[in-house]
Amino acid sequence: MKKSFKLVSIFGLIVMLGFSLSACSSASSEDEAETEQSTKTKEKAEKMKEMVDLAKINSTIAKDLKLDQGWAEGSLDEDGNPTENGTPNDDFAWSIVIDKIVYEGDTLRVYVKRGFKQLDTEDRQTVIESAMRASYSGINKFKKMEQEDIKKGLFTEVYLDSTPIGSSKLSNHYEFSWDE
Repeated sequence: MKKSFKLVSIFGLIVMLGFSLSACSSASSEDEAETEQSTKTKEKAEKMKEMVDLAKINSTIAKDLKLDQGWAEGSLDEDGNPTENGTPNDDFAWSIVIDKIVYEGDTLRVYVKRGFKQLDTEDRQTVIESAMRASYSGINKFKKMEQEDIKKGLFTEVYLDSTPIGSSKLSNHYEFSWDE
């Protein structure tokens, strides 16, 4: 009888040990799943914030470009208010051949109007560099650009309608190769 009691006791201990290990394993799996879900939620939130920031940046760039174009044409006064007898400001003449500028995080896309193709290489360079620098203030309002980032410049692609016509060189983002 003592032998069978010992066997039953040992068997009972083994069963209890098995249940407790199973419970620990189950709790560990639940913790891992919870941590994984938390990580995914954080990643989604970060991605959503990045998308919202990009939208804000691009909206600011578009507003600034509209102002630059108004000053170039003389249709806006120095405060950005419409005027009928304003004087065109040549400092913003570059903006007249720009259709829009889109910031995509690590790339700047500059969409130009048809008149851009008639410009010589030096004037194209001036126009695109001016567009790049003008976009930096809009970017900097929502995403801090360090002086080194500005000095390096953003990789920039130039489009006429939806056709790429040029881009920054990888070695220097302020030098361009033109597709002609």
